[in-house]
Amino acid sequence: MKTRLFALYIIILCVSVGCKDDIPDQSLNGTLLCNMQCKYDSGEKTLHNFTSVDYSYDSDTKTLTLKHINAGFNCCPDSLIAYFILSRNTLFINEIENNPKCNCNCLYDLNFIIEGVDPSTDSLWFIEPNIGTQNVLRFGIDLSNKKQGTVTLKRTQYPWN
Repeated sequence: MKTRLFALYIIILCVSVGCKDDIPDQSLNGTLLCNMQCKYDSGEKTLHNFTSVDYSYDSDTKTLTLKHINAGFNCCPDSLIAYFILSRNTLFINEIENNPKCNCNCLYDLNFIIEGVDPSTDSLWFIEPNIGTQNVLRFGIDLSNKKQGTVTLKRTQYPWN
């Protein structure tokens, strides 16, 4: 699954590079904060048939804060990491699970703080390892005019159902 998502990312980059002036991709500094407790193990009784992203932007510091609610990962990875790549005006958030050890998946809430985000960034694209055939979490933003918001996407496959 990771290979397919990475290949999709490369294809998108190649197509976009071929269509516009040569602007290199930019790696942005960011931090991932995550409580590694599986929501199922915590006894949480809320609905889990969705994933969502809350975002807020500080134009003075060019800092974008994201909370990815119900992100699906292996039940017992060594760690979760993320890479932040700006390509044209799209910010890719590549979520990765290191060394998944169990034969199960779980939902987690992830918090990101990403520095150096220009207000011209007009879309966010999450690369998630365990979404299967479900829709990609991708949406437009207008950081110049709307500094915060929430986007929700229904999920119907395991581990969301």
